[in-house]
Amino acid sequence: MKSSHKRDPVFSIIIAVYNGEKTLLKTLECLRFQQYQDFEIILVNDGSKDGSGDVIQNFIRKYPDISVQYFSQENKGLGGARNTGLRNASGRFMVILDQDDIWYPEKLETLLMTFEQYPEASFVTHHLYRHVGGKIQDELCCGFIKCGFMEKNIFDKLLYKGNRLCCASMSFRRNVLDTVGYFSEDRKQIFLSEDYDYWLRATRLGLKFYLLKEILGEYIVHENNCSHDKLLMLRNEWNVVRRHYSNRPLRKWWDPLKLMKRRGKILLNQILALF
Repeated sequence: MKSSHKRDPVFSIIIAVYNGEKTLLKTLECLRFQQYQDFEIILVNDGSKDGSGDVIQNFIRKYPDISVQYFSQENKGLGGARNTGLRNASGRFMVILDQDDIWYPEKLETLLMTFEQYPEASFVTHHLYRHVGGKIQDELCCGFIKCGFMEKNIFDKLLYKGNRLCCASMSFRRNVLDTVGYFSEDRKQIFLSEDYDYWLRATRLGLKFYLLKEILGEYIVHENNCSHDKLLMLRNEWNVVRRHYSNRPLRKWWDPLKLMKRRGKILLNQILALF
């Protein structure tokens, strides 16, 4: 199903859906209260086995004035679902929204002002609250990344210190797709680490990220989060690190030592995930 709109929107909101029946409606409802309303929603039902499709259809019928594109496909994984959305997006800016997370009303308006103020920024991201068991526990921040433009060596920091960029808070200009391409659909080696791979590809190409100090949403932690498959995520995180390390020139003699340290931390986290 695809709704029509007279002109291209400013934002394309990409939502990959897989068995999101319990959380999806709340996520969709938060979009109704955005202060800036020039957007389209692109929903990709990635082979859900629950009532996610019904939730989507009911939302479309209930709010016909909201521009929605809905695609249903066989399961391709998170990368494949997001790519379907991105390939059908027509907005100036792409914004990733997970099926179980929440945006605050000022999010899109703040993003637009930031993109317009900093034309050299390809990506804009922000902090989130971590929401667990119905309560906000703490702030989900970007670790070593300072507010404003990231440092020139952000590729090395991502490679050796880990992924500090949350896909649930990420937005980027449409032309990023021309430069970086799309998310990996490699389900054997990169599944659940597609975003980490994408940030490394982008930073290696020199694209600039801008981090807002504002907290513009909530990352909802629950039993069905993809991130609960810690062992698989950690295994594929190492696959991403190894791939990007092998494809870059050796700059400093201590780089192999930094790689060993990174591997050690991943192995430790894998052991801890068993308990």
